[in-house]
Amino acid sequence: MNITVLGSCANQISNREGVALLIEQGTDNLLIDCGPGIAAAFGRVNRRMSDVTNLLLTHVHGDHITGFPYFVWNRNFERMGSTPAQDLHVYGAKDTIELAQFAISHCYPEIHFSFKVHYHVIQGGETFTCGSLSVKTINAIHTVPCLACSIEMGNKKVAYSCDSLPNDELYPLAKDADLLIHEGMLLQNAEIMAKKVRHSLAKDAGAFAQKVRAKHLALVHIAPALLGQENSLSSEAKNMFDGMVTIPYDGTVYCI
Repeated sequence: MNITVLGSCANQISNREGVALLIEQGTDNLLIDCGPGIAAAFGRVNRRMSDVTNLLLTHVHGDHITGFPYFVWNRNFERMGSTPAQDLHVYGAKDTIELAQFAISHCYPEIHFSFKVHYHVIQGGETFTCGSLSVKTINAIHTVPCLACSIEMGNKKVAYSCDSLPNDELYPLAKDADLLIHEGMLLQNAEIMAKKVRHSLAKDAGAFAQKVRAKHLALVHIAPALLGQENSLSSEAKNMFDGMVTIPYDGTVYCI
């Protein structure tokens, strides 16, 4: 299973995109989130959006969903004059799916796409499959309804915390994960602010990784002001976690 980090930041800046992940096993795939820079993110890793057939939108915040209509349009544009893209399956909570549908209908009301977009309203606790990939979801603890998840293929497992305060509900999904992708947005000195905006600190990610016995912790959703201070973020996570800690760049690929 390959995990390409298309975006790793808490905001879109000149050289980083908001968090987005592409999970692949052979031709089976799942894109997680679709922020405003999604087209550029695919371009940087020399990939085609029209090859993606499954999308999980974790919540309605702009850095996770505002690229959705452009993503759908690009799936159509990339295949113009050739074989159309396969149908796209989009998963998310009720409010998230409603926003995605509204965005498409208002951004491209005149276009009849050459493929169908199938919308699936799901709640935390539900499981869906993308070919050989089994995706299990739980409700995250954020300022709006939000989904965290694990993706399993055989005996391999990736868990993703999404935007969230530390969340023990993720424990059964993340237990013994080969790779835990967890937000580590801020340092410990910003703990009060982190609780207010319902985001995790690097040390929170480390503590959770230790609890679930993850093999590898990847910190994402890094605050732009802390880029350049990755060593401090890693150190705070490593103080709580015995395993490997990395902070990916956009374009980083993990293979498990």
